[in-house]
Amino acid sequence: MLFLFGAGASKAAQIPDINEMTERFLKDPLRLADPDLKNKQYEALKSDVEVMAQITSNYYGRVDLEFLMSLILQLRESNFRDLVQYKYEGIKKITKEHLEYIRVLINEYIRKECEKIDAYSMEFLWPLTGLLEDDKPLKVFTLNYDGLVEAFCEGNDLSFSDGFSPYWDPENFNDKKVNIYKLHGSLYWFKTKSGKMLRIPVKGMNLNKMKHLTDEPLSEIMIYPALQKNKHSQVYLWLHNKFLDEMKRETDTCVIIGYSFRDEDVRNSIKDSLKVNKKLWLIVISPNSSVNRNNFFNDQDQELISRIFCIDKTVQEVVRDRKIKKYIDSLRGARKIENEMWEILALEHEHIGLPGKVNQAAGEYKHIGPDSIPHEIRRQWIQNKLSQRKINIPSG
Repeated sequence: MLFLFGAGASKAAQIPDINEMTERFLKDPLRLADPDLKNKQYEALKSDVEVMAQITSNYYGRVDLEFLMSLILQLRESNFRDLVQYKYEGIKKITKEHLEYIRVLINEYIRKECEKIDAYSMEFLWPLTGLLEDDKPLKVFTLNYDGLVEAFCEGNDLSFSDGFSPYWDPENFNDKKVNIYKLHGSLYWFKTKSGKMLRIPVKGMNLNKMKHLTDEPLSEIMIYPALQKNKHSQVYLWLHNKFLDEMKRETDTCVIIGYSFRDEDVRNSIKDSLKVNKKLWLIVISPNSSVNRNNFFNDQDQELISRIFCIDKTVQEVVRDRKIKKYIDSLRGARKIENEMWEILALEHEHIGLPGKVNQAAGEYKHIGPDSIPHEIRRQWIQNKLSQRKINIPSG
């Protein structure tokens, strides 16, 4: 079993999601800026940010700080800038210096919002400790930049690794209670000019003044949307391949918490894994999980979709209220009974006990977890498979 955390998991710890951050930033780009940044502001800042937001909306189809950052970084390339300037006149007035200033503002804004973690806000994760096993690490893949899971482990004396100590080495994941795989990078990962990657788990840093002990400047290593080339670096390739390996070969249950399936690469990886690994099931926890399943998986066959169990509740309702293990155990129980049903059907001789097992499987899928959530999609798929044998699942 493994976990995949999206923005909703961090929002449960009072960290605003990217839409909230964007709304606040566009209203006041200098709201969280350090004094030295405020002193460097220029008259057209607000209008330049509005121009950038409009271009982002037209070019990427949405406006948020991650896509704004993607646009700024891509505008460093002359060919891309020429293309954008040809289409959008407003960008010609924004100098490279002003683009860099806006980039630093956004970077600092995201960092400060994501650093808003305290001991109380992260305690909703405590029930996850009940899923720890003596001989296996708890595997948490996350798309979030913040240090929520790391801070929780640190505060509760759980050995963990994100692959850095302080330099990147996959061997660091060995013999830990919790392994944290940060698919989009971390606020606390940095790269030197010569390419060394290291972790500095400190809040409140002024990145413009930071240098490595070799006097090399440090830059962040976080993945923003549309910057595909960054996903081919050593660390991200390893993490992406690790995610695929776990999903396609190793795991039978992936618990997805607070993820909207917005990231196309991750979404496609999940789809491919469900196709390859027929034992893989998803438990998706989000107020809009059923809607997202219908929107992003409607091109898949019914059997694949039926292996996605949706819990349309907030993260706090399921995790903090200690229900998550009950959902996992309940769904595993239903799957076990269903497998026994198929095993009986596979026998060449008389199918003794089949009707009772069919009824039992139907009943289990009708009442998943402490809230008795029905998994009708799976019940319907089973009914369709059995209809040719004239064996029906009772509707009651």
